[in-house]
Amino acid sequence: MATIGEQITQIRDYLNQQPNVSGRALDVRNAFLNWYALTAPTAAMNIQPSLNVANNMKAEFLKSYTPPPPALPTFEVVTNPTTGKKEARLVPPIDPNKGFPTLRRFVSNNPVYVKQWQAIVGVTPDGVFGPGLEASTKAWQTAHGLQATGVVDAATWAKATGSTVVPQTGAQTVAAAPKPRTPPGPKQTFADAVAAIPPTPPSLQANIMGKLSGLPSWAKWVLGISTAGAVGYGVMYQPPQSAKK
Repeated sequence: MATIGEQITQIRDYLNQQPNVSGRALDVRNAFLNWYALTAPTAAMNIQPSLNVANNMKAEFLKSYTPPPPALPTFEVVTNPTTGKKEARLVPPIDPNKGFPTLRRFVSNNPVYVKQWQAIVGVTPDGVFGPGLEASTKAWQTAHGLQATGVVDAATWAKATGSTVVPQTGAQTVAAAPKPRTPPGPKQTFADAVAAIPPTPPSLQANIMGKLSGLPSWAKWVLGISTAGAVGYGVMYQPPQSAKK
């Protein structure tokens, strides 16, 4: 017999599996899932009051939920490639509300749809889209007047099921469009970079010059301190005439 926690988990799985949930039923299901996420990690998951809450929420869900009508199986007449005789083959029901994913080799495919396609082309349904299924798909497409690509695309699904539902992307990923590159601005020269340097505030310059005024002449020449009191590269200090003697 299932434990209380397992019974609550079964209720969660049941609510998650119901298709086309909307309105009040969707609100109740979301509330249950939020409650379950808070309850499952705790000891409260295995006590009777929690199971009572879960059952009450399931009952509330069912009051507002209207399940969609079951999809009816259809049949198609095909030619058996081995015997050459016409045969009626069952087409598995596919939920038209979900559309049909494109199926092909070398990508991650939904095994449920792969099995349905395998049943259509007469291959043992194992949910794997391998080279054998690709070859069978090409043969089926050729027999039905389609281009033999080996890819189960929208045209192939439409031919097999008579549906016009827009196909879904399934588990395949689409690469994001590259972002447009910003063109580079004009190349900046060294002179431009120097010109962009803001001037030294007068108060800070006076403070610096006051501290450097006691340096010997040779030090002032190395630092580029002019007689006008400016500090900068390429401005040579001109010592007084007395210093040259």
